Amino acid sequence: MGNFNSKTHEKQKDLRAKSSKSSNELDEIFYLPRVDCEMNRQQSAHFLFQHIFQCRFSAPMEETLLNGSHVLDMGCGPGAWVCEMATYYPQTKFIGIDILDVFPKEIKPANATFQIGNLTDGLPFEDKTFDMVRISCLYISMTGKEYRFCIDEAIRVLKSGGYIEIIEAEFQLENPGKNWKNCLNSLQKIFGQRGINLWPPPNLVRILEEIKVLQEIQFERRLTKLGPEGGMAGVIFLDNINQYFTGTIATVFSEKMGLSEKDYNDFWENCKKEALENGSEAPISKFWAQKI
Repeated sequence: MGNFNSKTHEKQKDLRAKSSKSSNELDEIFYLPRVDCEMNRQQSAHFLFQHIFQCRFSAPMEETLLNGSHVLDMGCGPGAWVCEMATYYPQTKFIGIDILDVFPKEIKPANATFQIGNLTDGLPFEDKTFDMVRISCLYISMTGKEYRFCIDEAIRVLKSGGYIEIIEAEFQLENPGKNWKNCLNSLQKIFGQRGINLWPPPNLVRILEEIKVLQEIQFERRLTKLGPEGGMAGVIFLDNINQYFTGTIATVFSEKMGLSEKDYNDFWENCKKEALENGSEAPISKFWAQKI
């Protein structure tokens, strides 16, 4: 039998109960609040990233997926990627796992399933179960040590010859202004209290290279100019960032900064204005590698 993490099963009922409660009760294990605007933002980000990279995935898995395989999406959120992939590849079974119960229950492809699980407790699957494991936008939800553990878990449940694929957006803009730098410094202080680093993507290549069972490590980074000058992608990307700062973290961020609602809104509007004036570009990084 594989190295199955049985402790995860013991926590399933507890996680399922917690996921139906308020975001305050989840605060100790999940930083981002469970609010509708965050779920909408994640849905938007899924289609945005897909447009920017002009593909649903980058690993050479097309034939495998068409013939039938098993794929895991770690931290699947509302399940947009899983449902879309399951529609295009009906022979393959897709599983999404997330700490919050925000994925579709009934209106979904028959080959798409979801389950609740805290990734930092380990994955509830046997070794070498999946042909592909995907990780998307997880680093702002956990410490560096937890993130590395999730990568190790992904590789554990990955079959030999299978692929791990990671996609992460970066907070650090190209050509940022003074307000944006101040914004990120304040945000890093808040996340840093939980041991979370907002700038890990460049280090992922090094991390993957340290894992001896990985080969054919690939890295791609795309820049999108924010606002109308970046085309539709730039407009949507800026709106996605705006949703994050005015919805997802607005309350906690303004409180931590000691700003009133009005002062915070003025501060954020100046950040956006500055980004447009500077021609700031938002980076997204994608990594994929094959397990030996």
